[in-house]
Amino acid sequence: MTAIVIGIAVGLALGLTGGGGSIFAVPLLIYVTGASMHEAVPLSLVTVALTSLFGMVLSAKSRLVAWRAGIIFAVGGIVSAPYGSWLGTQLAEDLRLLLFSLLMLLVGISMWRKAVKQPELTAVSRASLEAPSNGGPICRLRDNGELRFSAPCALVLSAVGVAVGILAGLFGVGGGFLIVPALMTVTQMGAQLAVGTSLFAIAMIGLSGAISTVAHAPDVLNGQLDLALFFTNGSFLGMLLGRKVAGRLAGPALQKTFAMMVVATAIALLVLR
Repeated sequence: MTAIVIGIAVGLALGLTGGGGSIFAVPLLIYVTGASMHEAVPLSLVTVALTSLFGMVLSAKSRLVAWRAGIIFAVGGIVSAPYGSWLGTQLAEDLRLLLFSLLMLLVGISMWRKAVKQPELTAVSRASLEAPSNGGPICRLRDNGELRFSAPCALVLSAVGVAVGILAGLFGVGGGFLIVPALMTVTQMGAQLAVGTSLFAIAMIGLSGAISTVAHAPDVLNGQLDLALFFTNGSFLGMLLGRKVAGRLAGPALQKTFAMMVVATAIALLVLR
């Protein structure tokens, strides 16, 4: 029952924020279910990947996935996620948790700054498909929302994908907090399209990270399959709920609330680790 409840919390955060909510998965697994960091990372990756895949299917039905951009992101992350997983096995659990806490602090501060400086970008669910007026010049989209392929564009998207893959393998995060802003910065992509595309990339990268993590430590999920099942089912329910209410709740106030929760969780991890 506990796993279902925290799964709902993670899925709800993913549905409401369009990406960054998955960062709560690892701390919840550690301090609510008693999982170790090494157990929490693959559990988080599996759940976040499957939930993102579920959300991506919902977005795809509304034609809110830019497939070419998502594939470029995903390829970079799929290649680098195994390295992040390997790196995680080389670090002491305490050090890994410390680094994760610092990452949460950076994410929380970034979310807060965006809510203050760019409040129009926080209303993800209410955003139109139109390009933001300050869309970057590196990548361009066709009228149907697909990417105009170019070498500089592919290089930038791949580089961000590689960074997300390392973070996914190392910390069990989806990386939406990097992918969504990157898509909106280097392309002319609107917020809804960026979120749907991000969910596709997160799903592919997360599955790669989970597989490589289990490959490096085959016994890490022993006895955890029931937990993974309940956690994932709860996350699906949370994603559905988040998508239904996001249109009414999304905005600067919600993002500031999430930012404070992320920072508070990071501080708690630093104190309790």
